[in-house]
Amino acid sequence: MAFSVLGETVAFDCDDATLAAILRANCAAHPASNTAATLRYTITPGRGPLSFTLCRDGREPVLGRGGHDLLFAVEQDLTVELQRRRPQLLFLHAAALEWRGDVHLLVGASGSGKSTTAWGLVHADLAYLSDELAPIDLATMRVLPYPRALCLKRDPGEYPLPPDALDFGTAIYLAPCSFPKPPIHEPQPLAGIFVLEPRHDTGEPRVRPLARAEASARVYPHALNALAHPSLGLDAIARVVEEVPFTALAAGALRPTCAAIGAIIERTSRRPSEARRLSYEWGIDQKDA
Repeated sequence: MAFSVLGETVAFDCDDATLAAILRANCAAHPASNTAATLRYTITPGRGPLSFTLCRDGREPVLGRGGHDLLFAVEQDLTVELQRRRPQLLFLHAAALEWRGDVHLLVGASGSGKSTTAWGLVHADLAYLSDELAPIDLATMRVLPYPRALCLKRDPGEYPLPPDALDFGTAIYLAPCSFPKPPIHEPQPLAGIFVLEPRHDTGEPRVRPLARAEASARVYPHALNALAHPSLGLDAIARVVEEVPFTALAAGALRPTCAAIGAIIERTSRRPSEARRLSYEWGIDQKDA
């Protein structure tokens, strides 16, 4: 199996049919590639059920057992290696969704609800780019797709899981090919960022606009490769903050949260020039901010 991932051809050699099917489900939304592999992973079955050894040139082998261990190990190594190979991109720990040609990010710590909210938004006419990694081309302000399988910690219960969902007990992986809309495969302009605050799971979500200073402070910890950019990444963050509106979001119940996000997107989703003009329509003066 070989896939094109952020310009790299990532290949997997795996003789175990079950492990190969798990890898394929996770990566199938990435375009297939027939060019020479620039990153090659070899998965060797172990003696126990679904036990494995994961190898790649230049790193120590990883031992594990089970589908979740396998996908976690692959994604962990691949994410770091892609940052090394594409240092000009700003990698944010974020979910990325597209609406009418624009991309909106959900930035937040693990457990803040990025993936659950992304799962709701793909049922609200948004298309999927990623639930975990948002690489931004700072020269064009476009977000590159990274459509790995969406990973939920538990079934939120709001929308039926697709029949090909991989439930490993500790995590549920959903193949983007089963989503209501096809995943996005081309870079799209960034139009807005939601910074997720601790969720409360019930009732209405809480939203508020973020001025530029607070937006910079809130998003910087989620830049995975800040040190690859000038001024410790501060210039890169400032570039993003100047371009698009930021909204703080404490997610409530899934459907009201998605409705609130959709309403904000409808008001602010424009091409970059218009996004700057409308970014503080909540009443904050952009110059003062």
